[in-house]
Amino acid sequence: MTPDQRAAAFRVDIEDLITGSEPALAIRESPKPPVSTPKVVAPTVAVAEPPRFAGRFDWPVRGPILRGFGRYSGGQQNDGINIGAERGSAIAATADGVVAYIGQDIPAYGTLILLRHGDGWISAYGYADSITVSRGQKVVRGQTIARSGASPYSGEPQLHFEIRNGRRPVNPLTYLPARG
Repeated sequence: MTPDQRAAAFRVDIEDLITGSEPALAIRESPKPPVSTPKVVAPTVAVAEPPRFAGRFDWPVRGPILRGFGRYSGGQQNDGINIGAERGSAIAATADGVVAYIGQDIPAYGTLILLRHGDGWISAYGYADSITVSRGQKVVRGQTIARSGASPYSGEPQLHFEIRNGRRPVNPLTYLPARG
């Protein structure tokens, strides 16, 4: 394989980011505690996750469900839901947590944000247009973390949203409050 072919064959997914995006800690080293204000935490520094999950998720944006959770024809799998949102709409943290990742390492998600909420709970926000938080920052439920963008495949403004319990994606509709 040429270097270009190897690069094209390399695939990163959210699970890789969850389990391998942070550096290994030395035996006596502690992760850096979350910061309250936007401040860049180097990718070589591990960030402490909240010790406990507050137990409740809220909607990150208001809008119609464009694509639901689960398997689709042709073997496609959606590990979250896609919510229609006007470009530039505020994306809110669905629960208290800490920003574990911001980046574009998975092109299918555009700019992706991962929040750790404690007890192994993680939320993922894809297709962000602009970011208002930084890695290592502590966030509270309802706080704006980004502005919505569009799917790199359709160009349609939306948010791809996932909730994971450890590595396992779960249907967000099971954990979000009923819409009124």
